[in-house]
Amino acid sequence: MTAQICLEALLLEMAVGGVDRLSLCFSDRVGDIAKQTLGFLLFDVRLDRDPHYQRLAAIQYPTLTVGLLALDRSGSSIRTCAVNGAFAGFLRPVSVWARLPLAEQAITNIRGESVLLLEALRNAGHLATALPIG
Repeated sequence: MTAQICLEALLLEMAVGGVDRLSLCFSDRVGDIAKQTLGFLLFDVRLDRDPHYQRLAAIQYPTLTVGLLALDRSGSSIRTCAVNGAFAGFLRPVSVWARLPLAEQAITNIRGESVLLLEALRNAGHLATALPIG
């Protein structure tokens, strides 16, 4: 992992820890974190059938690093990691889906692509840092 990715991962973790967690839902938290860290929200998706996580969001940074946040199944912690272009092929389909109009999102199944991304992150050893909520 490059120094830039490590720095952005640390900034992402700090932002997650500093958001007022009690009054915000996950989507609002992710939006605030993106603003705080000068990133752009790529997507925020539900992971309905995953046994460990219920939500996954991605924030793109100007350096092309992507910060990922996964809300655990119980809603009690957020796991974070930062990745580089090696995951672009997994991130792209979910990001494209997130830019579709809501009517098209509703009829477009993104579950398979979301599962592939999550499994690629797991297989690479990412999402190892847990930050408790509240």
